[in-house]
Amino acid sequence: DPVDSVIISKTFTLIIDRSGSMGEEKMGQAKEAATYIVNNLNAVDKFNIIDFDDAVVSLFEDHVTVNIATQNVALDYIDN
Repeated sequence: DPVDSVIISKTFTLIIDRSGSMGEEKMGQAKEAATYIVNNLNAVDKFNIIDFDDAVVSLFEDHVTVNIATQNVALDYIDN
C-alpha cells in the first residue's frame, strides 16, 4: 500500500558534462533531467551538483539537505 510506504533517505550526486562536446540539444536534455531530479527529491534526501569541462566545479562544498532554499539555488545553477 503506497500510503504505508517508507521513504528511505538517499544521497544524490548529479554530475553534468558542460564541455563543448555536449552541444545545445544534449545540454538541454541534461538540464531538463537535473531539474526534474532536484524538483523530485524528498525532504530526507541530500544532494550536490558537480559539473565539469576543463575544470570541475561543485555547487555546494558537500552534499546538502533538501529544502526550498537549496533546491532554489540548485535550480538557478542548473538554469545558468
